[in-house]
Amino acid sequence: MSPTPEEAVSTILTHLGWTDLSVAVLLVAALQFLSTLWIKARLEASIKYEHDKTLEGFKSAIATRSSFRQKWADEFFGTCQEFMKSFERYLALLNQLTILKDPNSEVGVKYQQELTALNASLSELELRIRRMVVFAELARADVCSTAAKVLTSLTEMVTPDKISGRMQGSFDEQFKNMDAFNKATKNAHAEMLSVQMDFN
Repeated sequence: MSPTPEEAVSTILTHLGWTDLSVAVLLVAALQFLSTLWIKARLEASIKYEHDKTLEGFKSAIATRSSFRQKWADEFFGTCQEFMKSFERYLALLNQLTILKDPNSEVGVKYQQELTALNASLSELELRIRRMVVFAELARADVCSTAAKVLTSLTEMVTPDKISGRMQGSFDEQFKNMDAFNKATKNAHAEMLSVQMDFN
């Protein structure tokens, strides 16, 4: 038959030479206090571990989302830069064509062929800009309308006037349209980078 817990403690205390009951009570109280501290420390460590793990998951999700937004905004900005470079090349070719004595000369025909290729390129870039501005909800309408205006004004500029046969519009007007586009693009880019995280 096994001893009761009281007998076991009494036996241990007798072996240690502690026969006084008050010493035994103090020892049991100390053991209970230490075990409580140990359990509390273990619980706190477990809760901290779970909290840190959850926090790390949130940090990782935010970093991934932020990285995506940054890449998207950079790609949008790069597309807008291509659009501006194509626009500048288009205006330079138009200017050269107006200077040429014979726009149908060999050089003039070469310029006209490049203008035709730029028409397709500008249209494609404008479509890409409209697609990519989706994350700039506030600036989207301005970007789309100013990009469309740049293309429309270029088309009108190269369409000869029915009476005089000369180009309509001016280069200054084109630069004003491009300035409006640049401002809208800047606002859209800033908006893309400052969008608050939504976890939907």
